[in-house]
Amino acid sequence: MKTPACFDIAPSALPNCEPGEVRFEEPRDIVKVIVAFKGKLPTRIGLSYLRKTWPQTRVDKARDLQSPFAFGWIQIDDYFNGKWQKAKIAVDRETDSRAAITFRGLASELPDKENYDVAFRRTLGIRLDVPDAAAIKSVSVFTASAPVHTRLRVELDAGRKTQAKTIRFDGYNALVRKITPVAGAKLNDGALELRNAARRCFELDIAHMNPAHRYSGDDGHVRFITGNDSFTISLSSLRQQGPVWFAEKGFYITDAGDPTVFAAYRAACSKKKTAAEMVKERPEHTYAGAYLGQPRPRAV
Repeated sequence: MKTPACFDIAPSALPNCEPGEVRFEEPRDIVKVIVAFKGKLPTRIGLSYLRKTWPQTRVDKARDLQSPFAFGWIQIDDYFNGKWQKAKIAVDRETDSRAAITFRGLASELPDKENYDVAFRRTLGIRLDVPDAAAIKSVSVFTASAPVHTRLRVELDAGRKTQAKTIRFDGYNALVRKITPVAGAKLNDGALELRNAARRCFELDIAHMNPAHRYSGDDGHVRFITGNDSFTISLSSLRQQGPVWFAEKGFYITDAGDPTVFAAYRAACSKKKTAAEMVKERPEHTYAGAYLGQPRPRAV
């Protein structure tokens, strides 16, 4: 499947925003906005973005793993204290009703940032400054993270019987483009119906992004909805750490290009300890260790 030229994050925005506004749960490095109008383009199109601590504070340059204590106190923008910053933009009028908006270098807005003259804006939200926001038909938003395509292989009954009868899917920063039943399942109206078979597996084709940095907010997540329950996997974590085995639900999820089947994966992990088991071995993580390790209070 062909990888798209860019990935629109607008479907992952917060719901019920004001007309002309698009807000996100975490700051995004936005490089381009495409806006379509119900009628002709207005003569004046502007764009503002929420800003407070960026670019004075740059979370992508923080020493998160080397100094996690200090990183825990690093400032990031929030919904309540930021102000709308009018952006220096370039507007490309693609058609009579559609325009593409890109940003000029940051130094054009903040002259003291000439050494950080980036063409994106790290922000929790954008606002289109037009005469009538109700005339906007649609808004697409794109970040600095490159679009990618991943194909997953999912084996069911991995270690225990998968109890779900149907599975549906949705995504955050990810779009499930194709569901392919391989064995013991069939596709019905966008849902995967599971049959009673000795082998049950399927594949998913997913469009998402390769995050430009750890805190870009662009990590793709795919949700597996099994009746009244659901669980979510991180595509970045799967790529970095390998297959996901959800033992309680009987799901084994891996990249389709990985030849390792569940039986081989389970055998390789059989002598390894879980994170909970390794933590339990440390004396300071027991109640007695924590309680007795505290200085005794004075009598007064």
